[in-house]
Amino acid sequence: TYPDLPADFTYLQVSAGYNYSLAVGSDGNAYAWGSNSQGQLGDGTGTTRYTPVRVRKPDRSTYPDLPEDFTYLQVSAGASHSLAVGSDGNVYAWGSNGSGQLGDGTRSSRTAPVRVKTPDRKTYPDLPADFTYLQVSAG
Repeated sequence: TYPDLPADFTYLQVSAGYNYSLAVGSDGNAYAWGSNSQGQLGDGTGTTRYTPVRVRKPDRSTYPDLPEDFTYLQVSAGASHSLAVGSDGNVYAWGSNGSGQLGDGTRSSRTAPVRVKTPDRKTYPDLPADFTYLQVSAG
């Protein structure tokens, strides 16, 4: 399925959610498997997967500042939504969003990653100009 997968591929980090799992691979991609009823696998579908599939990378047409060498650094699986830290210092989210848990300012569920907004500088004027996210944890 993935001919570009390195021969020495390993999983570097894994997170278990409710009926699904996420992992970061040594190739910098995120992988997911299990229930996908809310799009929590991030592969652009709602199809349950019994073996790992790659989580989509964020859409460059939506995020033109996305680095060419973008990778996922850390993932966390929730009940029906997923979070990931990207190598660009942003957090990306996908899956159920009925309570705004994706942090994109909407309540629309997503089947592919969207960028979590950074804190509002009007509310937090002392927010560093070079603010980045370091870790995520989905509930």
